[in-house]
Amino acid sequence: MKKLLLIIFLSLFFSINAYSNIIILKCVDELTHKTFSLKMDTYKKIAIIGKSKFNLSTVESQYYLKNFDDQITDTFTINRITGGYNGKLYGKVFSLGKCFKEPSLKF
Repeated sequence: MKKLLLIIFLSLFFSINAYSNIIILKCVDELTHKTFSLKMDTYKKIAIIGKSKFNLSTVESQYYLKNFDDQITDTFTINRITGGYNGKLYGKVFSLGKCFKEPSLKF
């Protein structure tokens, strides 16, 4: 019985990282027609765009990315249903576009 409990405990302990989810999106800006890659780690609540790191918060239908630096009010909002996003810097929209997942290889 002790061995069975130990096996169950260890299997649950080592499977805790199975719930972490890394999402990689490719986004296209409609204003400048440039593309950039967005990497979101929903477990650590961090998003990375290029060399910039953002705090990630998830609501039912949107992702909110806010800059770590409190002096810079740089925010991104991504709609989880449509993939549309807008980026604001000091309250003014500087970026609009769409994000999508790239298909992953099966082998």
